[in-house]
Amino acid sequence: MLKGSVVVQNLELVQFNKKISSKEVLDYFRLKKMRPATIGEILAFGKTYPEAQRDLMIVGLGSLWTDLGGDQYVIYLFGDEFEREVNLRPVGWSWPPQCGFLSVKCY
Repeated sequence: MLKGSVVVQNLELVQFNKKISSKEVLDYFRLKKMRPATIGEILAFGKTYPEAQRDLMIVGLGSLWTDLGGDQYVIYLFGDEFEREVNLRPVGWSWPPQCGFLSVKCY
C-alpha cells in the first residue's frame, strides 16, 4: 500500500431516515460493534463513490476538530448535480433525515 493511502473496506453507510443527534448515532454504532469513520476514511469513500454525496449528506463522526472557543466539529460530504463539497458542522447539532453516517465494522 502507498504511504498515506486509505483503503475503503469494511465500511457501511448507515441511514436512520429521521432527525438524529450525533450521540444517538454513536450509541447505535457501539451497540452494533461499529466505529465512526475518520477523515481519511470519509475522504477515501468520497473519492471512490463520488456520486453518493449528491444524494445525501455523508457524515464522518470519527474525527473531531475543536475551535479556540472549545466548540467541536465533524466532517461531512454533500453536493448536488453541479458540485461536490466537504464541510464541517458542530457535533452537537441534530442531523436531518437525509444523512448517512459512514461507519467501520469492528470484528
